[in-house]
Amino acid sequence: MSRLGGCAVELSENQWIREMQQFLALTVVGIATYGCVYALTALGLVVTYKTSGIFNFAQGAMGMIGAFLYWQFQQSYNWPSWRRSSRRSGLDAMAGALVEWSLMRRLVNASLEAKITVTVGSCCSWSR
Repeated sequence: MSRLGGCAVELSENQWIREMQQFLALTVVGIATYGCVYALTALGLVVTYKTSGIFNFAQGAMGMIGAFLYWQFQQSYNWPSWRRSSRRSGLDAMAGALVEWSLMRRLVNASLEAKITVTVGSCCSWSR
């Protein structure tokens, strides 16, 4: 006997095995998928911090811009996936270079508080 949603449900042994196999398969796929996303996000934070000495609080906002561009290219232009990805990647790289050249390079000799304030402020401005 198994409990689903607070109700006792009778499952045969074969049904229980199939449901457990499906549960375990979906759990592994979910951990692999979301684990890869979290690993890439953490890697981006570490690389940014190690190379510039600034913890970039705006990384999520920049990722959101890329996701929005990908969605916008599909909805407005109905482009194929490879074209959306290449354009989004190019625009993301240009936005990152613009932020680096316009904001971050001026903060080389600034205090840590100023660096953190700029990254939090840029995150807030991109999220609107």
